[in-house]
Amino acid sequence: MTNAPRRRRILLPFLLALVVAALPGLLAFAARALLATRPAFVESRVSRGLFRVLSALVSAVTGLVPFSLTEAAAVLAPVLLVAGLAVLVVRLVRRKGRRLAILRATAVALAAALSVGYAGFLLLHGYNYLREPFAATSGLEVRERGTDELARATERLLALCVDLRAQCAEDASGTVAVPGGLPAMMAELSADYARLARDYPALEGPRIRPKPVLLSHIWSYTGIVGMYFPFFVEANVNVDVPQYTIPASAAHEYAHALGFAREDEANFIAFLACLRSPSPEVRYSGAELAFVNCWGALAGKDEKAAARIGAGVSAAMRRDFAASGAYWKQFEGPVREASTKTNDAYLKANDQTDGVFSYGRMVDLVLAYDAAYPTEAP
Repeated sequence: MTNAPRRRRILLPFLLALVVAALPGLLAFAARALLATRPAFVESRVSRGLFRVLSALVSAVTGLVPFSLTEAAAVLAPVLLVAGLAVLVVRLVRRKGRRLAILRATAVALAAALSVGYAGFLLLHGYNYLREPFAATSGLEVRERGTDELARATERLLALCVDLRAQCAEDASGTVAVPGGLPAMMAELSADYARLARDYPALEGPRIRPKPVLLSHIWSYTGIVGMYFPFFVEANVNVDVPQYTIPASAAHEYAHALGFAREDEANFIAFLACLRSPSPEVRYSGAELAFVNCWGALAGKDEKAAARIGAGVSAAMRRDFAASGAYWKQFEGPVREASTKTNDAYLKANDQTDGVFSYGRMVDLVLAYDAAYPTEAP
């Protein structure tokens, strides 16, 4: 009994320290619950307000580094984790009388790191899932549309792809090669987005340069072609994949960096941004992304219409598709399956109830765009 007051004197300060450490995360979580029912406020005050300021400040610093900080962090993280565990074990062995105090201090430090990290994630990405749909802010009418509308848009997209593909440079294998190199193309994306923002003010924001990942070949085992890392406001791109897909992937991650967290919207915005490029290779990459998504949706509704339109795919496009299929074939396995499941769980945790299938909902936006601008190439 005499030890009870002493235990309370030790336990209460520890619990208080844990609560204080967890406070940033708890407040950020409470704010998320409150903001979830206020998309207009999130749009005007958070995504176009606080996020723009914070992302501009962060990207101004991280943009000075020419390589991917995300990749460097991923490589260093396991080393730092092992080193940290080693230091903890040594301290516990050498300071036997202080073991409990050391463990308490470690627990508080971990709680603080997780709490601040979660709050930072929400501020630099997570709250953007709660903003108004891009269709609403851009004036596009997303609604249920008939198969005939889907077929018409798919056919027009294919015509655009065939025309652009005929203008593209090729490598020795007969597949698309981006002239001037990928770094130059990624640097030009900021100009493409600047042109797009004139029509869509919601896309105003810091101009960044997507960064190639050096370990892209290894990264392909996860099936991932790009990643936005919010803590660095950094768009990372897999550059080992067939080149015709890379501009659209880079533009997709760029859209995330501008505050558009939903995958379907990032795909659609990437499509629009690519079409603003003077490069036929970049325009083809965006048009091909939209075509493949629309054709896949059409195949699920009308196989005959999809087969009829698919027969119009040019020989050059077929070479690109074959190269992509052969490339990804070599990476099939449990790592890719686990990565897909993890990504699916992450998307569902952020209110994208379709999970990885939310990428396909860009079709609704493409059809809305096609309906709004029927005389233009989609």
